[in-house]
Amino acid sequence: MTQKILIWKIKSNNLTRASFRYRCLLPLHYLSSLGYKSIIYSKNEVVNFTPNTIAIIFVKTFGNHDLETAYQAQRLGIPVFFDLCDNIFFKNYPSTAVVHPRDVFKQIAKISSALVTTGEELQKTIEHQILEAKPVIVIQDGVEKKADLAAFRQIVKQKKSLNIFSKILVKFKTLPILNTKSKVNNPNTVKQIIWFGKHGNPPNLGMLGIKEIAESLTKLSKSFSFQLLVVSNNYEKYRQHILPLPFKTSYAEWTTTNIYDYIKQSSLTVIPSSTDNFNICKSPNRAILSLSLGIPVVATKTPALDPFKDCVLFEDWETNIQAYLTNPHLVGKHIDRAQEIINQNYSGEVVAQKWASVIENVISKS
Repeated sequence: MTQKILIWKIKSNNLTRASFRYRCLLPLHYLSSLGYKSIIYSKNEVVNFTPNTIAIIFVKTFGNHDLETAYQAQRLGIPVFFDLCDNIFFKNYPSTAVVHPRDVFKQIAKISSALVTTGEELQKTIEHQILEAKPVIVIQDGVEKKADLAAFRQIVKQKKSLNIFSKILVKFKTLPILNTKSKVNNPNTVKQIIWFGKHGNPPNLGMLGIKEIAESLTKLSKSFSFQLLVVSNNYEKYRQHILPLPFKTSYAEWTTTNIYDYIKQSSLTVIPSSTDNFNICKSPNRAILSLSLGIPVVATKTPALDPFKDCVLFEDWETNIQAYLTNPHLVGKHIDRAQEIINQNYSGEVVAQKWASVIENVISKS
């Protein structure tokens, strides 16, 4: 049987990049069990299109080299796919590139067989922006399990084009944990609420979203003993904006592995966000990760969380946080339902099946 080879073109082989893990490594890992072999190229590496290459997938990468590579694939008759997980069409989308990412994306989209994205809001945005009639298909972020990370490392180590990655892995393993206001308390004695994620740059609210719910947390702190654990990648932002808040907080440096333990030590996760056209297009992967680990979520209501409307509490922060802190029956009921949804719709196996369906459908028509 002829082996089917997929080429994945990414911007960076850095494991801290969610787009690399969720949109490249996770699907290709589970696609391997369906008989697909994957090869990863990053930055300006020259892509070797072997005779068995059946598709190339660009994942959130917008360089001139990517456009040239897409044209090369077209000349060779190899289907081109572009996976987009951010609203690059947002008016304040940050970019220092000479050619804006949205312009490169539009050029590659013209010669793509299909465009893939994370949810219906971004799907509608892409369809509005792209003049050509191209299929825009939703494949949600899958749930990322701790065991997947070991597989991700192994996948990357096997790629000659990513040999430098072994040095990066050592760096991640030795990152210090910074608890700056106090040590992370024993969750059996003090309720721990967690906020986790990249610190964020505009238009992504990121860590500063905590300030949006600070009043509710302050009121709650007068009747409940809790601490807010912030797990992120910018201590200075925490020190300037979160540490002065009038309730107990701690900070820990985020890594791809320690986040699982911090979530499981917590009583609930808070995910405040803005609802502009950039943030409503974001994936619900943080909520899914928390729920998959058995920890309930209070979040800003966004369309991406609609599938979890019966097992996540939205906004009304003081009331809903208190509900989860005091009602274990409610927590258990919501977690059971959430994990059922995750297993049915967000597992790595489901993601791989969706990708295989998209790819095979294109091939069958070519």
